Amino acid sequence: MELADGVVAVHEGIDAARRALDAGDRLAAARALRATYRERFQALEDAFRAVDAQATLELEFEFGAVAYDLSGRVDPAEAGARLQALDRRVDALAARVDTAAGGGSPQPAVRPAAEATPTAQ
Repeated sequence: MELADGVVAVHEGIDAARRALDAGDRLAAARALRATYRERFQALEDAFRAVDAQATLELEFEFGAVAYDLSGRVDPAEAGARLQALDRRVDALAARVDTAAGGGSPQPAVRPAAEATPTAQ
């Protein structure tokens, strides 16, 4: 899988979790985020780890922590903010991987609308 395609797939999974949270289904949001980690993020881990093993490990833990929060541990607005932060952290690390691989671009090829998606208050 190409880096950009993988990052877009991760964003789509995070968006699915956000939509479930916005619909009030916190358990579905947590399930969607765990599935995103297993089915999409893990495919990128080797490339991420080669550039920054510590940041990759922190992202792995963040997926788990946010999924835990989504299942009812924090208020929905805070959980939505954590999803948005997770989205941005994936982008930041992907940009570093792309640059290290000679892509020369400081930004991975992802859709910018992901950051503009509102979360439930």
